Amino acid sequence: MAEAIVGPLVSKLQELALSEGRALVAVSGEIGNLRDKLMWLLAFLQEADPRRRTRASELMRVLVRHTRDAAFSAEDAVDEYVFCVDLSRYPSWSRAILGFLAGSTTQLLVRHRLSGEIAAINGRLEEIIKNKEKYRLDDSAAVSSVRTWTASAASSSVSLTWNVSKPQIIGREKEQSKLKEKLLNSDAHLEVIYVLGESGVGRTMLVNSVCQKSTIRDQFEVSAMVKVPRKAGVSNILKSIWENLKKTQSVEEQDNIEQPGRSIVQIVKSHLAGRRYLVVIDGREMTITDWNAVIHALPNEETSSRVVLITKKKPHFLNHVKHYHEDTIELKGLQYEDCKELFHTRLHGGEEEEAERDEYYKQVHNITGGLPLAVILLSGLMHNKEFPDEWDSVFKYLVESAKSKRLDKILSLSFEDLHHELKLCFLYFTAFLERNSKAYRSTLVKLWVAEGFLAPRDGKTAEELGHIYLSQLIVRGLVAETASGDDSFRLLALHNSSVQSFARSEAQEASFMEMHQGDHVPEPATVRRLTLHNSMDRYGALDNTMPKLRSIIAIFQEERETTANPPITGCFPSSCFPCCCFPALCSGKHNIRKSVLTKLLQGSKFLRVIMLEGMEIGTELPKEIGSMVHLRYLGARCQSLKTIHASIGKLSNLQTMDVKNSSVRELPLPFWKIISLRHVTGDKLIIPRRAGELKQLKTLDSVRTSEDWDGKILTRMVNLEIVDVIVQGKLKEHEFSHNLSKLNYLTTLKLEVDGLPVNIFTEACSLQCLKTVSLTGTLSRIELLPVLQLPNLNDLSLSKMQLHKWFIKRLGELPCLTKLSLLLGVSYEDEEGKLEFQHDGFHCLRILVVRDTHITVLIDELALPALQNLQLIGCSRELQHKIHPSHKYVKMIKREDRNLFQDINSDKNLFQDITTAR
Repeated sequence: MAEAIVGPLVSKLQELALSEGRALVAVSGEIGNLRDKLMWLLAFLQEADPRRRTRASELMRVLVRHTRDAAFSAEDAVDEYVFCVDLSRYPSWSRAILGFLAGSTTQLLVRHRLSGEIAAINGRLEEIIKNKEKYRLDDSAAVSSVRTWTASAASSSVSLTWNVSKPQIIGREKEQSKLKEKLLNSDAHLEVIYVLGESGVGRTMLVNSVCQKSTIRDQFEVSAMVKVPRKAGVSNILKSIWENLKKTQSVEEQDNIEQPGRSIVQIVKSHLAGRRYLVVIDGREMTITDWNAVIHALPNEETSSRVVLITKKKPHFLNHVKHYHEDTIELKGLQYEDCKELFHTRLHGGEEEEAERDEYYKQVHNITGGLPLAVILLSGLMHNKEFPDEWDSVFKYLVESAKSKRLDKILSLSFEDLHHELKLCFLYFTAFLERNSKAYRSTLVKLWVAEGFLAPRDGKTAEELGHIYLSQLIVRGLVAETASGDDSFRLLALHNSSVQSFARSEAQEASFMEMHQGDHVPEPATVRRLTLHNSMDRYGALDNTMPKLRSIIAIFQEERETTANPPITGCFPSSCFPCCCFPALCSGKHNIRKSVLTKLLQGSKFLRVIMLEGMEIGTELPKEIGSMVHLRYLGARCQSLKTIHASIGKLSNLQTMDVKNSSVRELPLPFWKIISLRHVTGDKLIIPRRAGELKQLKTLDSVRTSEDWDGKILTRMVNLEIVDVIVQGKLKEHEFSHNLSKLNYLTTLKLEVDGLPVNIFTEACSLQCLKTVSLTGTLSRIELLPVLQLPNLNDLSLSKMQLHKWFIKRLGELPCLTKLSLLLGVSYEDEEGKLEFQHDGFHCLRILVVRDTHITVLIDELALPALQNLQLIGCSRELQHKIHPSHKYVKMIKREDRNLFQDINSDKNLFQDITTAR
């Protein structure tokens, strides 16, 4: 892992030498010498690091640790130099004086100190090299015996040719049918269904594939699905169940149930009493004591309720009388044919099988034992391996390993096969482990760029490379998408608990990411990246000086405003987890003293990333924020925050500003002059009338105007890709359309205004890259609408507008439209509000969403030939929608899920047959 630390440092030294070449002429030789030594050690570590696992060599561990420490020292020296010579944090009137001083005595001292530090680091590296030779740690024979193939990630900027991100369930039809049968049988008693198996066998995927279907969940009055973290405690498990259950309750209903002095047991029982409920618990980390307390806290009534527990082994109790029925579904490894299908599908997509690889498929089954996770990881490892030579080398190495350790070996090989940039990106997921390791795709890429993991190359921007790297991690089976959505806002997670444990171990061993959780408190003097997960004292780690800190990530559940009632009590009087673990159930607030945040900023001058969510940080960011010259990512999603100090304009390297879910409604004018800005995200931020030349700005998300608007400021942001704006005044239609047409790279447009300009759809010379459009408001002069000129539009959402027949006809002509959403306030000109889709349009439409409208959908037999997903949400479910029984969509449901097909056809409120011609 040390090479992943050294690699980015080599790039940073090269950048420093080029940018400060004239100023650093006196120490350029030392910098070059340091860079050369690090490059040599980087090449050695890439080959030698696998020996750290296979031979358990203490000497190798010492070498790696010393190299890493030397690299850290070099990074500190470079960042200290940049901090000392940066003038942007001082007032403009003093910069000339400081610049003069910096050109004489001050800079001489700074450069002399940098020279001395680099010379000392070079001396340390010389000693490391001597020790390596002394103890014969460069034995090439030993290296080659571990791995005889080349890491396939060297050409990692190449995009992928197919998408395997959607989880595939193969060979589990019997288990799925059994689980569904147990959930829906007529037995009125409370039944507990244990889903058992070793890690990586697919327990969670199996349960989700059944329990998340609406045809299952609709059979229960209430349902909850929770994952239990390590050492959660009974009180917190029940609170997590309640948090999940109350999502369908209004605030008033919640307050009525959360009465003063009531225990969480009483809350859960009173809410579930008399109801048929489904509770799914991913309890692989639960103790028997916790499970016993949780199951006894759930009502045991004859309502046909079900509890599903995902665990490795069935809990066994001594002298315990069960008050519920039990059943077990145990998952084993896949049979050969299913294993072959999974491996081939992950490796080759929809291509036909090659007979010459049958022998290798048998080896895959033998090596993995049919364990789905091992099969997925192995297919990802072999994705870019040369067939058959490198395949033979990999399989030979794995066959020689002990069967009980083969999953660990495959995981290690998958990690070692990553380029050093990909290793850093993969390990960054450990910052989100206690949040079920989920993070949004767009957020991850922004963080990676801010950390300096990615740099433009091969004609691609850093952000483009980031999305390619994410796709590669998905193909390799290390990362999985956990929710649908557009490409930028899909949730991602490490694939499995085994992958999560491996990533956590690697991150901690390399001092890459420290975690403040439970009773573990990282050493403040050495921590470089810190993620906070200790809900018992979420601010305790901040009250320290952390001079080496580069990143701090703290994501907590936002506290909900409640009445001044006493807090709800836990399960027991002396609960070891206080209520602040789930702050929405507490009336008290956790207020962070302004001095604590100020102390953090003053004592952590190397900060590159600040990401705070759900914390009380006061109403204003301290003025010390302006001294963070290295800061590239500032996220403060905190409801208490209202004002950003004007000193933020001094952050000359700031790339991302994210104040979404905060109370900030306006950013200071100096902020809008930071030329390095790439992404600005908020909640209805007031956009200024003037701004600097923001040529790097790509995202302008959720802004509003307070007056009539012509969009002229957009011409200062010509490389914008995402624009989300609410126009509160009058839109100057002609001027706005003209200025919008200059955004040649725009891919996403969200616009809310009373009187939408119809020329958004007709500007033939611009907006050719537009893929996603969300429009709220009435369309003006729609009768003048000619042929639409949006050749790449694939996602269109409409709200609060009346649809006309010819407008729908024009939309149907769009060549790439795959998703159409008709949302709140949309109406249709037909007297009965019937929107009929016929055969002459929408040939690519795959997803149709109708939500909270009074439009009735009619789908003819030959209409919407590509339809795969029809969503009727809210009050739209109550209307008499119709679909022809011979439609291809109905045939697909019948073929893939007969139970769902029967449910759809029996639900006359949703679908009725069209039996007569119109």
